[in-house]
Amino acid sequence: MLTNRPDIYMQSSFTHHHRSSPCKPGGVHIYAGYATRVVQDITEKVEVLRELPKLGRRVPEIGEETVREIGLYSYRIMYELIGETVYIHGVIHRRRHFKPEDLQR
Repeated sequence: MLTNRPDIYMQSSFTHHHRSSPCKPGGVHIYAGYATRVVQDITEKVEVLRELPKLGRRVPEIGEETVREIGLYSYRIMYELIGETVYIHGVIHRRRHFKPEDLQR
């Protein structure tokens, strides 16, 4: 079973990319398509966890076998295996200083 709690993280990522994208004259976002693609790719990567839940590596800051991450572009997709369930905890940018207390369980 795949449980995806923080849909807001993906929405926040999309909103950030969309707002920070440079505009062409007339206000058309040059990279709005990029933000859409990033969200789509994150979603596809998460879907792979249905078949390969141990695909990712242990999150070094946590050090627990069940708390894992997979990378995509500049992002870390953090998840936890509890029994047969995969909980997606968040999608964070690699430049962000992640602390163990940031993981919301």
